Amino acid sequence: MNQESAATSAPMQLGLMISLVKTHASAISDLPVEQIDSHQLFPELGFDSLMTVRLVNSLEQSTGLTLELGVVSENPTPADLAAFLCAALARREQPEPAAPPPQADGIGALFRQTVDAGRAVEALDFLAAAARLRPRYTGADDAGPPPPPARLSRGTESKKIICLDSLGPFVGNFTYGRFAKRFLGTHDLYALRYPGYAGSDPVPESPAALGKAMAPAVERCADGAPFVLVGYCSGGWASLLVAAELESRGAGPEAIVLIDTPVPEDLSDEVFNGGTKSLLASWPDVVSLETPALTAFGWHYSMLRGQPLPAVTTPVFSIRATEPLPYTDGVRLNNRWPDSLKSADVAADHYSIMVTHAADAADLTAQWI
Repeated sequence: MNQESAATSAPMQLGLMISLVKTHASAISDLPVEQIDSHQLFPELGFDSLMTVRLVNSLEQSTGLTLELGVVSENPTPADLAAFLCAALARREQPEPAAPPPQADGIGALFRQTVDAGRAVEALDFLAAAARLRPRYTGADDAGPPPPPARLSRGTESKKIICLDSLGPFVGNFTYGRFAKRFLGTHDLYALRYPGYAGSDPVPESPAALGKAMAPAVERCADGAPFVLVGYCSGGWASLLVAAELESRGAGPEAIVLIDTPVPEDLSDEVFNGGTKSLLASWPDVVSLETPALTAFGWHYSMLRGQPLPAVTTPVFSIRATEPLPYTDGVRLNNRWPDSLKSADVAADHYSIMVTHAADAADLTAQWI
């Protein structure tokens, strides 16, 4: 193919790929293809986290590519996703030098085996010990950039909602997909993840370092507008650390919403063992068993579990699940934050509160903000 034909064919290839993405999106969302705008956010098309999984799986089958679940949140419109797929197919067609035989990585399998045996605390200690060999960061300057924010909603209200993901080993921005649907058309909503969960990125030297590393990412999303921080599970810990850092700069959030966030000083071995086993059983498709993600998970939880978090002056609202952790013998989190200005209960467990009961958590958040 000469340069002229390549130049003219690239737009055609992109157009065909956009049509392919819209066709798959139409089949999953039951929207007619002609009603799907190439530049609409997938949540604006009604996509939640489970529909996103279906879209990724169907595009894998059509393109022959191996795709990460996070590809949709990182390329949040049909046009963005199509451009990514075109680039990925072009890279695949380029000849590559022969790779060395893959080395078996047993950490993921060992982690799952240990958790299934009810020994998640021992797995955590092992992962944290492995993470000690990784480089450390002290703030935003040496942390490296976090993954790009996922914009899950667009709206007309001036106040923005910035959600911090759990510190668990998740793939992509799965957590807030259904929660964000409540704010379509009303608020800009972003979901943020952390540096250190991919490749050889450094992990935080201290809890304060995590807050310092994430504060600039939050400020970029806010872009000078008032904002609310939302944190599910241990994302609530990160929200408090970020709020403390931003308050020290005179730029704190208007409110913090904790969604079934455990009190870190009271996260017992029994609860951690049960909660981790429950995670693998409840959300098996979105847990990464890759070494970087697992060791970062082990490092963050070991660093924060059992430790008090900094006091903040920002009003804190707490949304609590009332049901025991699923797949356990009645194990419950201590999700009762003594410093919460307000709290409310949702008849859900720790995982269904962000899936089948996400609308309830979102409605409570909307009332408070």
